[in-house]
Amino acid sequence: MKQKALSTSVVFQISWKDELLTWNKTNHNGFDNLIVSLKSVWKPDVIILNSLKEDKVLTNDGDDTNYVTINSDGMIKWCVYVNLKTHCKVSMKFYPFETQVCYIDITKSYLDDQSVTLNIANNSMDLDRIDLNSEWEIFDGSISADFSLS
Repeated sequence: MKQKALSTSVVFQISWKDELLTWNKTNHNGFDNLIVSLKSVWKPDVIILNSLKEDKVLTNDGDDTNYVTINSDGMIKWCVYVNLKTHCKVSMKFYPFETQVCYIDITKSYLDDQSVTLNIANNSMDLDRIDLNSEWEIFDGSISADFSLS
């Protein structure tokens, strides 16, 4: 097995609840949500464990205009657009007839912090936007979890 790099462009949709950022929308002209700078709210530190980058914390690549949507119930939604380079074990034993399986390993920065939990809201991937490549083909994509680390 050789270690190779998997390059992917990914959109992560991350959400969390902040009890301090709630309001009664009837007291505020019916405003149900706000769009604010990511820098103005707390966000969980999400780590890409098998990233080849030195800084493994998930952030939007080269974008200082990160925004989140805050709903009146305190739910915050953040869409993270990122280009990843991650480790991928590749076997060339049966080249060119191999099937390779590559992972993007995600966790939180403070493993013993019980106030932050990671959950999967949707275990499917949208493969419709993938650029085709003459050297390889993607047969399937799925999202699964091993929460023994988080």
